Amino acid sequence: MNSDSPMRDPKLRTAWAGLMAVLLLSSQVFAQGLSAEQDRALHHVREGRFVVWPGLYAGQATVLREKAEFYLAAYQAEHQPHGYAVDLRWADRTRETLLQYDGLGDGAIWTGHYLAALSFQYRVAPNDGVLAAISDTLDALDALTRVSGKDGYVARYLGPASDPFYEPYYAQYGGAAFLRPGFGARAFPGVAPWEEFIWLGDSSRDTYDGIHFGCAAVWRNVEDGVIRAKVRALVERVGTALIRDNFLLLDERGNVELPNPSFYVAWLRLMLTVSPDTFREVRGYYAFGSWLFFVVDRWLGPGLRGGAEDRYYPNNLDMIRMFTLCTLEESPRRRAAYQEVLRRNYREHLSTHLNAHFAAIYLVATGIRDRAAIATLEGGLLDFPEDKFLHVPEPVADATTGEYARGALFVRQRSMRDFIWQRPPARLPDAELRPVAYPGVDYLLPYWMARSLQLAE
Repeated sequence: MNSDSPMRDPKLRTAWAGLMAVLLLSSQVFAQGLSAEQDRALHHVREGRFVVWPGLYAGQATVLREKAEFYLAAYQAEHQPHGYAVDLRWADRTRETLLQYDGLGDGAIWTGHYLAALSFQYRVAPNDGVLAAISDTLDALDALTRVSGKDGYVARYLGPASDPFYEPYYAQYGGAAFLRPGFGARAFPGVAPWEEFIWLGDSSRDTYDGIHFGCAAVWRNVEDGVIRAKVRALVERVGTALIRDNFLLLDERGNVELPNPSFYVAWLRLMLTVSPDTFREVRGYYAFGSWLFFVVDRWLGPGLRGGAEDRYYPNNLDMIRMFTLCTLEESPRRRAAYQEVLRRNYREHLSTHLNAHFAAIYLVATGIRDRAAIATLEGGLLDFPEDKFLHVPEPVADATTGEYARGALFVRQRSMRDFIWQRPPARLPDAELRPVAYPGVDYLLPYWMARSLQLAE
């Protein structure tokens, strides 16, 4: 420093150090949330107005990456004790006493979403650790298709009977089984080699949707031969069972679930892409199913739910099926037709919901660089809490009486759940914080999808 510099003055040096500290602190706070411009852009998205999204500012991409690292480490260390996604129910908010694993009826679907997230991570940054996690997850999902003794039927969950944190859940799953003390009516012991394990039945379409979404994403993003062989074996087993049962979901324990057109056509598309020789005879059924899908969409509408509807979760099932149809379809003409359905339905029904997951699927599956969807995706990731368990929802200023606000809430205003993107975006937050730790797949999946689009970086 020049000897004549005014910074030789101790008072000036102190003032300068104080200013730098304030600037550093403000830049850190700024980087960890939405700027005023970004916040304003998301308000415009919610209102369906013209959007100017400024992109990410310095430091924000680093914060997003660090959140992804945190949620992946937490998931792998705490939220997959048996290879499947679980919630952790604690005695209280101190997280000192674990009572049980929870949310296990949705173990298969969220494990499939986790698999999809891993596949996009591998696409962006291939490494052996992610590949091993993909392989292990495929093995876990494969076990779900064999444990019941009915080859190809997908159980909801599978875990050891002796696990004290699993027992409270399977002991009451489906209500009491009076002739089988200690078991819920829809929980059953596995066949060999899983005699010491308990599987959960009564699977619905969402169980199978999780499998198909994860497999479709892996097939699209990972070209490793060993991994593709595992995907093929899994899809062949489930697909063969679906054909045998006319796409009814039968566990042979008295439970049945019916298909619908989008479920039917998405699974056929996956089967034909992954194993065309095995399923060559269903090409005609796929052509008919595709025709029926377009007829239903045109004449009956997409059936998508609004942001203030309790049964919002089917929107997620529709969107992940559209991902499969748009990204795996081999006919350019049919693919363009699927993409047009997705484009129209997203823009007309979902674009104001501030749903980063739906925005990511829309952007990846159509290739459209939609500025409002990009704002929704990057803005939702910025607004996502650094730790779901510690998150306290921000007060909602425009709340109405009842359970819903006038429009979609920002992520920071929502109560955390297993996968927040399947919850009504306008639902007001709970009055009390639950002592439940939820996995962060709902951050990991849109984050890595964004990175595959060269966003969030």
